This record gives sequence, structure tokens and C-alpha cells, in this order.
Amino acid sequence: MYPDINHDFRHHRVTGPERGFCGLAHVVFRFTTSPVRMPRLTRLGIAELAADIRAEGWTIRSAGPRWFTVWSQDTERLRRERVVLVPADWIGLTETEMLAILLTHAQRLGLLATRQIDTLAALDSARAKLWRAIQRA
Repeated sequence: MYPDINHDFRHHRVTGPERGFCGLAHVVFRFTTSPVRMPRLTRLGIAELAADIRAEGWTIRSAGPRWFTVWSQDTERLRRERVVLVPADWIGLTETEMLAILLTHAQRLGLLATRQIDTLAALDSARAKLWRAIQRA
């Protein structure tokens, strides 16, 4: 029914230290994010970078502005889940803004070597759009 959203948690079983709040947070994380499909990545022009990230065994998921703000700050969870998080498509980020966020997050997670990237203006613009989207909601 919803091809981009993973709502099926019937087979999810949390054991060990992931029980309790951590297990609930995992379910909430999966419910509030959705997998990013290849056509979207190709349309944004970042399919090659995404393929490199996926080759390392990571996935790319997206979230609306509020949940993106919450989850993108939780680097340990993103590492544990092996997820690089990007904002949802409907926020309206440009290709350059999306690339800036993807590069920044991949570097923070240790997937890309830390290097000087010339996307600071695009990153600031993307953050401003996210903030406006949060204020509208």
C-alpha cells in the first residue's frame, strides 16, 4: 500500500540490550523514516555516491523535517542501524543541497574521508529550508 514506507514490524524481535526504550526507539526510527529508492537518487544526481555508501553495507533513509532533525543528531543510532539519513523529498531541497547533507552525514559517520567540501553555502541553505518546513508544520 505504501511502497516507500516500512510499516511491517510483526517479525521484529528485540533481544538483549536493545529491549525496552532502545527497542522502542528502533521501532519509532523505522516507522518515522523510509528507504530512499534508486530513482530518487538518480533524479537527484547522487546515485554514484549512494552506490558507494550501499556497497559498504549501509542504507539511505529519509525523514520529514522534524524527524530528520531528531534522528540526524543521534550519530550512534545511525551507526548502529547503518543508516545515512537525508531529508524527505517533499521538503524541496536542490541537488546541491541534498548532496551537501549526504556528504556531511556520510563524513560524520566515517563512511567518507574527512575532507574540505565546498558545499557550505548549500548546507546552510538546506538547513534554512528544513527550519522553514518545521515552522510550517
